[in-house]
Amino acid sequence: MALAIDGICVVISSNTVELRFPGGIAAYEKECPNATYCSDGKICRLAFMVESDARAFAERLTNYGFRSPSNEASEVALVAQRFGLLHPCGWLELDLRTIVAADGRRLGATIAWLRGEDPAKIVAPAGWNPGEMQMMSGADVQNSYEFVEAKERGGGRVETYRHLETGQLIHIGRPATPMAPGVQRRYLDLCNELKTLEERPFAVGREQRAAILERTAQLVKDSGAKEPGPLLLRGIAARFLKQWELAAESFRAVTTLRPDFVDGWLDLTWALAMLGELEEAEACARQAVTLDPRSGPALGNLASVLLQRGNVDEAFTSINRALECDPTDGKNQLILESIRKARFQPAPEARQPWYRRLWDW
Repeated sequence: MALAIDGICVVISSNTVELRFPGGIAAYEKECPNATYCSDGKICRLAFMVESDARAFAERLTNYGFRSPSNEASEVALVAQRFGLLHPCGWLELDLRTIVAADGRRLGATIAWLRGEDPAKIVAPAGWNPGEMQMMSGADVQNSYEFVEAKERGGGRVETYRHLETGQLIHIGRPATPMAPGVQRRYLDLCNELKTLEERPFAVGREQRAAILERTAQLVKDSGAKEPGPLLLRGIAARFLKQWELAAESFRAVTTLRPDFVDGWLDLTWALAMLGELEEAEACARQAVTLDPRSGPALGNLASVLLQRGNVDEAFTSINRALECDPTDGKNQLILESIRKARFQPAPEARQPWYRRLWDW
């Protein structure tokens, strides 16, 4: 298979993303600051209208350990729809294909595929039209358009501009400013430490957990409290120390910066539930399900909060939907058992002493 290229695309091997990017492909897709992510299973791409934005995103990837496009052994390719590869790349093949647009026009489209693969089938984002995404320079935007608004999305934001003469609106995905290399390195080290802690929670003592929390707090400070990654780590570290108020504060900041990040809402739900703030916890759990209606963890989270609030029937519906998504999820199986017990257990006011029940029988 092959990927359709429009604008200027950042192309990476899917295996390399799984190897280097924290959270793998699923997390990488959420980093996309626009709706241009797609993958053929071998490579994946994000598209940008402005070359400087594509280069800024590629530069951000080098902070995660990816070799830059200018490196002879690059793991990140920059491909322009009009000009092809902007730097040599030995693992990527390009070609020009004729594709029929939605309005019936026959247009030329650049495609890219992993060397050695069959490019017979072309993969593109939903609703894609060949030639629809324009390539623009920063000067074009500055001289011909006026800024309208910006909305946070993924690992960046979408900026809307209006053409000064025609009034046409354009939407430009902008990557977030990368963390300084030293801060990024500490972030990745803490990611690995917290992953180990989640896998072996009893292997790390309280003093070490406190030290990790202190380092995550410093990381949040050094990143200006504007990066969701460090805030998420601080919340996780606080959770391991049962500092639920700090955990909730951290996860709430994550959802503010990344309202489309499902895991942020899941973690916030957990922290709020532990604080007894069940109404807000339910609202957060519902937001996660809205973002991803087929997420087993999100549906299970909602079921758990509904059970705590006494809404047993809806909790039962939600947990069944969760297990339809993934019947092997052990946590959701345990939630189901708790809900079953609650469903068939008489309400406290309806219970009678055991001897009265025996007599009635």
